[in-house]
Amino acid sequence: MSAGLTSSCTAPGNTDANLDFFNRELTATGWTALSADDAKTRWPNAAIDDKIDNGARAYFRRDDRDRQLPIMVSLRRLDDDKAAVDIRIAPFALPQDLQAGPDMDGLPRPDHIINAGTTGNATSDHREAHATVTAEMPTVLAFYRRELSARNWKEEAKGAIITPDEVSLNFTSPEETGTLKLGHKHDLTLVSFVMQVTPAALAARARAKKQADDDFMKDAMSMATELIAADSAHRAQQSAKLSDAPLHAQFGKATPIPLPEGAENVEFDGSDGKLEFESQSSVKALAGFYRSALKPLGWKAQPSVINNPNMAAMQFSKGGKEISITVMQMGPKTNVSANGSGLEMADAGSGAAADGQSAAKAAPKPLEAEPDSALPVPKEHTLSSLSTGKLPGSDAPFRQELEASIPADLASVLAFYRDELGKRGWKELPDRAITQPDRVQLAFTSPDGPAMLKLGRQNAETTVNLAQKIPAAAAKGEVLPKPGQARLMLGNMGQSDATITIDKQTIKLAAGAGGPQSSQHPALDLPPAKYKYTTKVAGHPAKSGQIELGADDAWGLMLGPDGGVLALQAY
Repeated sequence: MSAGLTSSCTAPGNTDANLDFFNRELTATGWTALSADDAKTRWPNAAIDDKIDNGARAYFRRDDRDRQLPIMVSLRRLDDDKAAVDIRIAPFALPQDLQAGPDMDGLPRPDHIINAGTTGNATSDHREAHATVTAEMPTVLAFYRRELSARNWKEEAKGAIITPDEVSLNFTSPEETGTLKLGHKHDLTLVSFVMQVTPAALAARARAKKQADDDFMKDAMSMATELIAADSAHRAQQSAKLSDAPLHAQFGKATPIPLPEGAENVEFDGSDGKLEFESQSSVKALAGFYRSALKPLGWKAQPSVINNPNMAAMQFSKGGKEISITVMQMGPKTNVSANGSGLEMADAGSGAAADGQSAAKAAPKPLEAEPDSALPVPKEHTLSSLSTGKLPGSDAPFRQELEASIPADLASVLAFYRDELGKRGWKELPDRAITQPDRVQLAFTSPDGPAMLKLGRQNAETTVNLAQKIPAAAAKGEVLPKPGQARLMLGNMGQSDATITIDKQTIKLAAGAGGPQSSQHPALDLPPAKYKYTTKVAGHPAKSGQIELGADDAWGLMLGPDGGVLALQAY
């Protein structure tokens, strides 16, 4: 029999007959009678009392190698020639002095516990701690009195209740009030400690937070002012190195509008009507060049409100066509970008760009990969973002997702990813492939887990969505759903309790439940399907929504203060 297990029953016959039965049967199963002298030898604090009113009591033990604690058998006579039987761990064999284990969010935690937990933390307005301890109530009470006193909690005489079956004591600290309650169930002691921050401490915390927020904003504004001033000084220093000298047009360049002398890194695409280059001339010199050079060619300048020392924007029109030109200082050089129908050429491949390269290439070059990206993305992207799902306090992601936009045709981007993912040991699953002229979806297996690549077309570019799951990391954070199922993790970021109803289930969410500081992480495992849900927060109207859960996916539904929901795919 281990600590925490107690047996009680009613048996026929008188106490003597039942005592003979237990002596006989326990001896047959390896137990031996324990005398007062034997008990004192092993347990110096043992006080064997085999005399009880209206009954009998006996103690038994097993060989030390069995690691079994001694038991106490108590028999009391009942009416109708019956006896009440109670078998439990001998009290003297239970811990007589509890030591402190690791704190529970700043609260004392004894050793010899069956289970323990908390709600809230050391910064919460209201928090609770509970534990089940394998010791008798006086021993547990002595532990909490000692440990709470060491943490500057003061025991209050008012409202105190101490009986053999119940303890209820009130404690106060400089910032909190608390109520400790002890009860027992067989040979276990049940502990509950509920704490509440005092109104004065709440007000002090609010003042401290406001002061910290004000100081942060003040420091941020000061830092921003210094950075802006430093940037302005740096730009002014760089601008001083740019030439304000008047510019002349280059000759022999096959572009619809003139290029100034000194133009560098020229890129011209006549099919899309785009021109871009760099120069060591100032914004003022380049803007003046185009205003002067385009007027004789019949281009009419439109009014512009952007004409600064470090940036100028110009609009020109002629015969139903338009050109937009932006001139911007970019560090030690000036960047010029132009686009519009006035730059489009019917045969863009017949002329040469200013850098001597063909304006329209017969075949696109293979895309090159960024060297330092966690998931592959071409260097030629115009937009790229990488998001990861991680466990609190860990750098190991359980899901990675790349979003990108590539100025290249879909076939080139598809070839790039098949090549790059193959280099990383990813294997394509042909039976799950979807390939269309403007849409591709491919499934992969990777060394770390399953992955999905989706390509599409938008604004003359190829869009990329590449998502990879890492089951090993997800399993550690209890994010991994059951095979073929979907996991829905619930959270309440508001300060009030809330409920959410989904799949005919209503789940109560305490304030802060499922948040980063919470020990409660409610979750549901559901078959893959579309689900409607309804949320309710006191003082706010109910809100409804819908979420589609795929097989082996994990999603989080985070409730805001008014019951609004933020849905995020976690795995």
